[in-house]
This record gives sequence, structure tokens and C-alpha cells, in this order.
Amino acid sequence: MNNSPKISVVMSCYNRENFVRDAIESILNQTYTDFEFIIIDDCSTDKTPEIIQEYADKDNRIVYIRNEENMDYNYNLRKGFKLAKGEYIARMDDDDISLPERFEKQVSYLDEHPDITVLGSLIDIFGELKIESWVKETDPDVLNILMNFQNPMCHPSVMIRKSFLEENDLTYSPKELYAEEYDLWKNIILKGGKLANLPEKLVRYRVHKKTVTHKDNTGKIQQETAERVRKQLLTRFFNDKEYESIKDKLVMYPFECNNKKVLWQTLESMKARNNGVLSNDAIEYVKSKYCGIPSDIDIFFASDDNYAQHMCVAMTSILINSLPVETFNFHILDGGISDKNKKQIEKIKKIKNSTIEYIKIDNSFFANCPINPELHNITKHSYYRYLISKLKPDLDKCFYFDSDLLVMDSLNEFWNTDLEDNFVAAAEDLWMEVHRYYKNVYDLNCSFNAGVLLINNNLWKTNNISNKLFETTSYFANKNLIRFVDQDILNVVCYNKVKYVSPIYNLQQTAYFATQHSLYTEAEMETAKAHTVIIHYSGNIKPWHKGCLHPLWKKYYEYLKLSPYKAQYYLYKINKILLSIPKFLFSIKKSETRKRIKVLGVKINTKRKKTKLGLIYDKLEEQSDILNKLHKTLEKQNKQIIELKNKFLESEKEILNQKKG
Repeated sequence: MNNSPKISVVMSCYNRENFVRDAIESILNQTYTDFEFIIIDDCSTDKTPEIIQEYADKDNRIVYIRNEENMDYNYNLRKGFKLAKGEYIARMDDDDISLPERFEKQVSYLDEHPDITVLGSLIDIFGELKIESWVKETDPDVLNILMNFQNPMCHPSVMIRKSFLEENDLTYSPKELYAEEYDLWKNIILKGGKLANLPEKLVRYRVHKKTVTHKDNTGKIQQETAERVRKQLLTRFFNDKEYESIKDKLVMYPFECNNKKVLWQTLESMKARNNGVLSNDAIEYVKSKYCGIPSDIDIFFASDDNYAQHMCVAMTSILINSLPVETFNFHILDGGISDKNKKQIEKIKKIKNSTIEYIKIDNSFFANCPINPELHNITKHSYYRYLISKLKPDLDKCFYFDSDLLVMDSLNEFWNTDLEDNFVAAAEDLWMEVHRYYKNVYDLNCSFNAGVLLINNNLWKTNNISNKLFETTSYFANKNLIRFVDQDILNVVCYNKVKYVSPIYNLQQTAYFATQHSLYTEAEMETAKAHTVIIHYSGNIKPWHKGCLHPLWKKYYEYLKLSPYKAQYYLYKINKILLSIPKFLFSIKKSETRKRIKVLGVKINTKRKKTKLGLIYDKLEEQSDILNKLHKTLEKQNKQIIELKNKFLESEKEILNQKKG
């Protein structure tokens, strides 16, 4: 055996009889052969020791050590590192596979780049479970930034410069279990070392239910260790209070699922407080890749007065969650929006400056477009999108959004989707009844929900899609086959020219019911629910109706409160409070000319107003009288009524301030 090998390979084993042969052979079959292979068996109880011994008897590069008792993975790695004689230490796990040229390529890179301390590679994930690789970046400066949020390296893929560890007295900490490598990378960075990944897959990383991450007990410890590492790195830029806020808002895995605005603000703060710790160019790279790039976004809505408020709430959510590098042009296909509502909608410019254009639509275009009376939430305005390419031929692309949605994150990534030669990008409709209908009636194997569309306006123009939509509507209307209105026709005309996107961009109500999708895995659906970009209140019953089944219906009221229609939010809250009062304490009876309010047995008769004053102030006057009576009657008896009045007074003050404004 070579007493001064170039590489020392360190591998800990425990009860891996099903996988360890593949792991050992993948090392012994490396094209680069100058290595020692230190294998430490942690007192396995299966056939793992016999398998290791079998290979050790055949190849003298194997240094086989068997613990007399189980000492744990962390201990074995520290022991292996102490025994290592090589210039470089290569890590290997007993259930993974190294590709034949791994060592050759890593040694060549480290020899040519003496400033790099730890070199990993991209990985190919396989096994029982399907997960996304977290190893995506290769540049040392970028990895230095990502280290603040997650471990951007795959442990069994790395090769480490041993001299750096010895000079800085570094090894795995026995206190930081199950994420000991993340802690070691942190210490290496703090000592001035650098991390890098080769931009090719050199390790096949096996995922199964017995890994540390997927066991409840070890997985929890792993998360706690990783949290300590992140805190030590991030508190270089943030105080403890700021760190706690960042920790609660950011997602460490999958990192690309982070709220783009929150991540952007965090990176901007790190840049402002950098003091040379990080590369500003690398920060800008991370911002552009994981948050977004400068984008001028065109969005179409269709509405009348009935949906003006809800459309405005959707627009509010878009602006609130947008990035500083995004600008917005709202094109409203106007089916009859009053000047009063237009004046309200214009106030969203106070949130973020944007353009708002009202395009008056001639309904005669849609005389032959049928409406399904069962879908009482859908009007002919839904067909207005047919005209977009004719109304705005200068646009290359645009969004079309229904008014019954909220945008919870930046639209940047969705907007910059490569549409290729597709007419639209959209998410699958998550109601299987739709799929069955489209298969039986139109012979479509898959269908998209038309409430959220990224439209390839260039292709719509060149392929005359607008005319095709009208022609197809007329054809199927004559056969009485249109059920889901314009969505039916869009699916027929755009079939096989659809780019299906993640359900994060159209989280419909039916996403929460069983077996409601076909294109997406369960993991993708869970990701969509956890990291939603667009909430779509599909279905007849909306959040502003009683009995809405969408689990995120309350989000509507959060954004209503932030919108120009916030007075409606306070009316909603007041009514909710009043409705919670038992009927024997409070009731209202009305006739054509009189109104009688009964509060705790006290009857109040008032004349019913014949003139139509503003809804908000009319109701406030009614409720003010009621609450004052309640307060006087129960002042000494009921603290809850006092709290009720205080809540009311606060809301009344805000609404009156709005009136003055």
C-alpha cells in the first residue's frame, strides 16, 4: 500500500449490505488510482462487515477498521480524517455511487486552483424518494452567499484540501450532528477558505427512507444543527431580532421557492452591510437568478362594476408583492365600470406607480358566445380575452388574469417563462370533472385552467387565434356542447400548443381535494400549497360569499384591507362582530317605512331612509347607535362589549379619515 497517496477516501458504514458493494466498487473503479480507501464499519449487525472484508482481501488500498461498538457517523469521520495520509481527503457514503472519472477531474481542478479548499460536484439523485437537487451553483463567490441560507454542497461528493484543515485545526465538530459538514464548511469560510462545485454530475446520490434527513429523530437534530450554522453566518449582517424575522420568512429548501421580494430585501441588506465579506457581483447574480430580472409586465383583466373591487384587490396584491425591478401596465377590458370605481382603482398607484388603461368593449362581438347558467360566477366578460391580440398587437406577450385571485409573490419567473412555440403557458385544471368532460366531448387528454394565462401574443397574431376562438365558439355553441364557457374553447384551439407550468401559479380550490390532478406529483402539489404564487378562488363560491371552500379564503380580506377598498374590510369586520352577538341580545326588523332595532330588550324605532346615501356611512350610522346602546347597557357588566366598542371606534376613525382624504 502507498504510504503517501494523493487521495485518502473516508467512508463510514453501518448496516448497508444492500448498497455497500456499489459504493465500494465505484471507488475501486476510479480512473485515478493513487488513493487509500479508509472504510470504518460502525459495528454493523448485518452482512456489511463480510462484504467489506471481501474487498479488503482483494485490494490493498483498502484500510478496513471495525469499531467494537457503535460510535456514530460523526465520530467515524473524525477518526478517518486523523488517519488520512493523502494531500486531499475525498468523502464517500456507503449508499452512494461515484462515477469513474470523479477523482481524476477533482484532483486536476484542485491542483490548478490552490485557493479552493473544498471541491464538490453536481449530483444525480436516484432511489426510493423523488427530491430536487439542492446542488446547483458552482462559483465560489455564489456558494459563499448561499452558505448563509443552506448547505450548497453534497457531502459525499467533496474532496478537501487536507493542509487547510491542519493549518486551521479544523475537523467535524462532535456537537454538530447530522449536518456536521455544513458546520465544517462554515468554519472553513470563516477562516478564509473557499468552496466550489464542478459543473458536472460526478456522484449518484441515493435517497431512501433510512437516510438521516428522512428519519424523524435524526432529521430534527439535523435541522437544529443547520439552524445554528445559519445563525452564525447571518448574524454577521443582522442583529438577533432581524435574524429571527429572516428565519421565519425565508425557505432554506427548496431555495428557489423563497418569496422573491423577501429574499431580494434580505440580499439588499446584506449588500449594504457587506464590508467586503461577500462579492457584490455575486449578490447581484443571486438576486437575478433566484428573485428576478428587470421586467415590464402587461396584465389584462376583464370586469364590470360587480367585480371592480375584487379586481382591484388582485391588482393590489400584485403591486405589494412585486420586486423593485418590475413595472406594470394594467389593461382592463371594461364591461361597464363606473367612474366612481375607476377613481378608487386609480389609488393603487400609491402602492406602486403603474399604468392603468380601460378598454371599452363592445358586447355585440360576443352575442353568440353562450353562458352556462349553472356557472353563475361567469359572465360574458370572460370571453373578452379573445380580443387581446387585436386590441394590443404591439405586445409580444401578456398575462390574462381572472379577477378572483391573489398574487402572493413576484410574477417575475412566470413572466420570463420561455413560451417557445406555444400559444399559452398555463397550469393544469385541478378538477377531474373538467378533464373527464373534455376527454368525452372534445377528445382532449389534458386541459388547463384559463383563469391564469401567459399569452404568446406574437403567435396569437400570426396564427389569427382571435378569429379561431370566435369560430370555434360558434361551432360548439350550435351543437350545445359548451359547458365551461371560454375555457372550453381556449383548450380546444390551443391544444398541443400549451406549456404547462407549476401549480404554484394557479392554486385552485380543488387542489385541496383528492385525485384532482394528473400532470403533477404529490410533492409538486405540496410545494404549491406551501409556496403559492397565485391563489385562484375558482368555483362558484368566492371568499366574499359565505361558505367559500378555498382554505386560503381569509387571504382575500388581508389584501382587501390593504387595497383602496379597505372600507369594505372594516364593514366586513363590523358585521362579523355584530353577527356574533346572540339574537336575543340584538335584532333588526324592517318595514317599508320604519326600522326597529332591539338591543338587550331596549327598542329603538327609526325612520327608514328613502334616499340612497353611501353604503358605508349609512351602515356606520346604524351600527353606531347600536353599539352606543350596548355600551351604556353593559358598561359595568360585560367587558366583551367594551372591547367591541373599542374595535368599532377604531374602524370608524379609519373610514372617516378615508372620507376626509
